[in-house]
Amino acid sequence: AVAASFKKVADRENCIDAVCVILCGVFLQLKKRVFEFVSLILLYFIYTQGEQGAKLFSKGVELNFHAKSIIPKSTIGAGDNFNAGIVFGLLRENITREDLINGLSEEQWRKIVQVAIDFSSEVCTTLDNYVSVDFAKNYLKV
Repeated sequence: AVAASFKKVADRENCIDAVCVILCGVFLQLKKRVFEFVSLILLYFIYTQGEQGAKLFSKGVELNFHAKSIIPKSTIGAGDNFNAGIVFGLLRENITREDLINGLSEEQWRKIVQVAIDFSSEVCTTLDNYVSVDFAKNYLKV
């Protein structure tokens, strides 16, 4: 009876594993289709993934960006600061609306998104929801 119970549990775990694999496959396909749909509407779509970095999708191009290795104290404000970093990066690189419409190079996007990652990483290492004045001053020197 005990052996039969273990077999049922093992079969159930195998089924759960199989369902998880199927669901993961469906999720990845769904995620890909969502990005394809979004790319029809938007010129650029940046998808943040926390410690796994970020992805940029544009006109069939997918760029991956690595996250910084940090020990987070709080993630409150990370998304807002990521967005602020994108805006700051665009301004620092003198990117115009026309540039965005015509398309940016991979190098330009790497510089811009790195700023966003720096901003969001910095805010995650404190309990504040914003980057410090010292961080901002040091960043302006770069």
